[in-house]
Amino acid sequence: MAAHEQTWVKVNAQVDRGIAPLVSLLSSIPGVRTLQSCQGFDDSPAYVYFWYRDWKATCDLVFGRILPCLESAECSPTVSVEVFNGSEPTAKISLAAEALAKATSALSKLLHQ
Repeated sequence: MAAHEQTWVKVNAQVDRGIAPLVSLLSSIPGVRTLQSCQGFDDSPAYVYFWYRDWKATCDLVFGRILPCLESAECSPTVSVEVFNGSEPTAKISLAAEALAKATSALSKLLHQ
């Protein structure tokens, strides 16, 4: 029996309420597939992991668009892109839980300009 061709679709998934707006916003970018997230707690930062096309496109999005946007909004983010054993590049955005609303607002303005 032949395997069926696969395609990505956006689906409903449970995420922490505090980070849901940021996850939704990132997921609205064509090609972004969010993987894991947490709204943070105590001294642990909030974070979102996602995939986006290839390593060059991921780096352009993360370091060329998202990082400058979040830095200008004074969100003090940490961002990274990693590739594990030839897998798709995995991007991570991490920031203080208290900065989630500010980060979501800044990213929303960037994406809707």
